[in-house]
Order: sequence, then structure tokens, then C-alpha cells
Amino acid sequence: MDDGNDYRLRTTTREPLFLVADDAAGEAANEMCLDEWFERISAAPRRDDQHVEVRGRLIPVKRVARNAVWFEFGELCGGVHAQEDYLEISHRFPTVFLSHIPRMSAEHADAARRFTWLIDVLYDNNVRLVASAAATPDEIYAKGVSSGEFSRTISRLSEMQTQRYLQLPHHSENVTL
Repeated sequence: MDDGNDYRLRTTTREPLFLVADDAAGEAANEMCLDEWFERISAAPRRDDQHVEVRGRLIPVKRVARNAVWFEFGELCGGVHAQEDYLEISHRFPTVFLSHIPRMSAEHADAARRFTWLIDVLYDNNVRLVASAAATPDEIYAKGVSSGEFSRTISRLSEMQTQRYLQLPHHSENVTL
């Protein structure tokens, strides 16, 4: 780190930070990539914590280090979480890994809404997102309640992979809802 820039991400940005797999073999390969990238990006030895505490609630994690955290989509967007939860996560961790983002439809409107909140908060706080999904951003939530509004999320996911965005300093405080 120098002047707020995390130069470890430069090697990662040569490859997409939003991985897509439509079968089990692809998912396994993506999981290996995420695991390798987490090791590379982590500034300190990872902790063996199995959860992080956010606003008094424990949220299960796959991995956590001082500067990065890895969640499963179902744990972070499938439960009862509010924008304030995502804001606390975004202030604590400059890099968030999110795996197994599914294709969503009308019956997943609540999870899609929470995913949109998550991306909005991460984006506004210049948090780096490394993710794996069952579909490209424009196919994640194509049909359902407010699916038309999902275009902002698609745009933000694309921008969050750019070199310009990745070089922005992380906001660890003072960005509120």
C-alpha cells in the first residue's frame, strides 16, 4: 500500500474480477481463482474466524483477513440485512469477495434488492469487489420486480472492474446512506 493504492490488485486486474460459470466444473475453477486471489490480496495472515459481527449480528464468512472478507451470496444477500449492514462492511474491508451469485427472477426480488443495495454501498465507498456468479451482470436479474432498475447495478459492476475504479482510495468512514 502506498498513498491509499493497493498495488497487489494490479496483478489481479489483468483478469476479470467478476467470474462467470454456468456449470459445476466452472464453479470449482472460479472457487480456486477466488481462493488464490484472496491469498494474494490479503495484507496479513488470514484469520480463522467463521463469521464477522455486523451491528450485533454474526454473518458467516468463508474467509476473513484485516483488509478483505469473503462471503457467500446467500449469507450476505439472502438473509435479513439492511443497507446499514453493508455500510459497516464497506467501511471495515477495502476488498469484498462474493461467491455464488445466482441468476435471480421474480421470486428472488428481495435478494436482488439487497444485492443492489450491496453494490451501491460498495461502489460509493470504493470497495473492490471480486465475485463469482452463475451469469454475467446483465443476466443476473433480467426479469422480476424492479428488474429495469437493475441497469444501474450492471453499470456499477462493470465500472468496478476498471483500472480507474480500482485505483480510487477506499472510504473507510464518512460515507453514509
